[in-house]
Order: sequence, then C-alpha cells, then structure tokens
Amino acid sequence: MPYNQLGPLVISGGNPELKPETSDSLTLGAVFRPKFLPGFDATVDYWNIDIRNVISSFSSSDVFRLCTDLPTIDNVFCQSTERDPVTHLATVQRTFLVNAQQTNRRGIDVGLRYRQPVGQGTLGVSFKGAYILKIITRTTPGIEAGDVILAGAWQNPRFRGTLMVNYGTDRFDVALNTRFISATRYAVCRTVTDESYPDDLDKIAAAVYNDISFGMKVNDKFKITFGIQNVLDRKPKEIQAVQYGSGYYDTVGRYFFGNLRITL
Repeated sequence: MPYNQLGPLVISGGNPELKPETSDSLTLGAVFRPKFLPGFDATVDYWNIDIRNVISSFSSSDVFRLCTDLPTIDNVFCQSTERDPVTHLATVQRTFLVNAQQTNRRGIDVGLRYRQPVGQGTLGVSFKGAYILKIITRTTPGIEAGDVILAGAWQNPRFRGTLMVNYGTDRFDVALNTRFISATRYAVCRTVTDESYPDDLDKIAAAVYNDISFGMKVNDKFKITFGIQNVLDRKPKEIQAVQYGSGYYDTVGRYFFGNLRITL
C-alpha cells in the first residue's frame, strides 16, 4: 500500500543493551490552614526530577525531526528509518527503547479543600490540579535541535484539574465531579512535511468531563449508589493514540453505573 495511505511500518520493542537510569529529585511543599476560614486547607507542592540515561522511546514524528534537524544526517535517528529507493518516502521506522542522555521534569501540584455544615448535612468542595512547567529530553547535549519537548503534548497536558462538589447527610449524598484537560498537541516539536500529521489533526482542544452520582443509605446494612460518567458524552480527538492510549481522555463516552454495598 502506498505510504500516503498508511504511512511507514513502525516497529517498537525492548532493547537488551539498556543501562540503568539514575536521577536526582527535589520536592518542596507547604500546607495552609487559615484560622479565619475554618474547614479550609490548601497544599502546594513543587517538584523537579532530573533523570540521566533515561529509558525512552521516541515518537515517529520526533524521529523524523531529529533525523533532519541534527547537524548531520549521519545519526541514529536517520539510521532507524528505511526509505523507498525511488520515492525516498519512509517505509519502515524502528522506535525501540533507548537510553536518552537526560530528561528534566518540573511542575506544581495544588490542592484546595473546604468543608462546612449546611442544614442537616455537610457541603464539601475540593480541587486538585497539576501544572507542568517543563518536560524535556536531551538526546544530544549542547545541541538544541536534539531536544524533545514533551510539555503540552497529548501525553503531558500543561494543566489538569479536578473540581469535586458533594453534599451528604446520614441518609443520602450527591456528588458532581468536573475534570479539565488543557489544550494539547499531538507533537509539540512538529516536522512540517508529508511525513507528519497535518496541522488540523495535530491540535487537540481542551476537554471537560462531568460526572454525577447519587447515594442512598437504605438502612445500617444496605447502601445504593448510581450515577453517570461523562454526562455530556464528550468524545476524544480522532487520533488512535489519543483515543486509546493516553489515560487522560475518556475513551468510552457516556455510561451509567450502579452498585449496592452490603455491610455485614
């Protein structure tokens, strides 16, 4: 089948010559519980992880870019791609696990929580968010063209947050869960050629998912819970890896659930 219909055959796998990774990590955190606002607390955590000889597998788009952007095409990335001798289009590409030179990851995690008695029950509001400051893998130290930037790519959204609101009494509870994923790209370091994704497929819009659940305690032994996940039936971007391999985007769509808890 011609390349422009299916693209090159991508072969991935392990590597028996891999070496162990080594890393240094720094974490700083703080907790706030103001006296003027009973029931509220906040946490902020900064993390910085530096990994050497990081075990990594580069995407097809990154392999194409690194092959052509490094000072010479006599590099391991060009050598991993086989091309048709007539059309020179890529036919086979190998993306096995390798020891990259270095990876640096930095980010901030935030948590907010507030609980307050309301009527005969308790109202709770909480938020958890994570913002990525930097994720970069250096394949060729000292050569900027060899850097692979991952912050903002579909596997690493710049920001992810979850807002949870719940109200419960001794007999019933209701909860609304809102999940947010910031806009991303399929490949942050793009290679604008016929061998990469076109721009309209590369952009992935921000996603919001809403879940709702209801619980009722029948008696001291039985509790019934039912709810809806992804209430608005939000679908992921129609790129295979994003649809089935991200772990962030909902791959099922709207669905209903229920459970019965029995305490003996």
